[in-house]
Amino acid sequence: MNGSGPGLIEAVIESWRLVIGNAAALARIALVPFLLFIALHRLEAAFEPEGMGVLAWQLLFTVLAAPPAVMLLMPWYRRLLTVADPAMTARPAMWWSVALMLRWVGLDIMVLAALAPVTAMSVQAVAAGGEATPRPDILFIYLTTIIIGFYLFYGRLGLSVPAAAAESDHRYRRSWTATRETGWRIGFAFLLCWMPIQFLAVILGAPLAVEDPTMAMQYFDAALGATFRVVSELLGAAIFAQFYLAQTAPPLEGEW
Repeated sequence: MNGSGPGLIEAVIESWRLVIGNAAALARIALVPFLLFIALHRLEAAFEPEGMGVLAWQLLFTVLAAPPAVMLLMPWYRRLLTVADPAMTARPAMWWSVALMLRWVGLDIMVLAALAPVTAMSVQAVAAGGEATPRPDILFIYLTTIIIGFYLFYGRLGLSVPAAAAESDHRYRRSWTATRETGWRIGFAFLLCWMPIQFLAVILGAPLAVEDPTMAMQYFDAALGATFRVVSELLGAAIFAQFYLAQTAPPLEGEW
């Protein structure tokens, strides 16, 4: 690790190591959030909004997902940050959990904003019976650009979340300035962690994508989605924590 943070592959490997190495503790931390994510998944699946109402529905569930996300992330961040500050073992004041929730929601709303054009195109295509579907090559280029651009942007702003967990300056502007040289590494580290999780989600979820799934299949699908959601959040926090710790570490002797 250098003064500005870990290398790209180093950050990915270390994030998986941290999550796997703390699996027992994380299982206790994640139990209630996991159950709440299952409930949200089932609630979301029970309703099928039409037209542009999908966007409002996605926004609603982003907000509803914030409390279980904070229940999961606050103790995990505090555990990660004890490397630099043993005082992080103490429970933070409620205000800091609220601050973390607001920063987390803000970042996820940016996800929705980035993907809103894709959702709108899908809604229009369904309404037109598929006639409004863009050419596959154009759609691929557009989606690739949006996804990579989003992760790079996400990487620049994401240090605001561990900053809130550390009871420090958690402004997005502060994160943007601090990640001027490392934002691309944070963004691509997220992307590299996200890809195998999404691959597994598609493979394991394929048998459940039937026209009339049984109740057991529906709950298994919800549990699968909640599991991938929890793992993704934990990995993302591990990435952010590594770069946050590097940014806040005191300079070595001889450095300016």
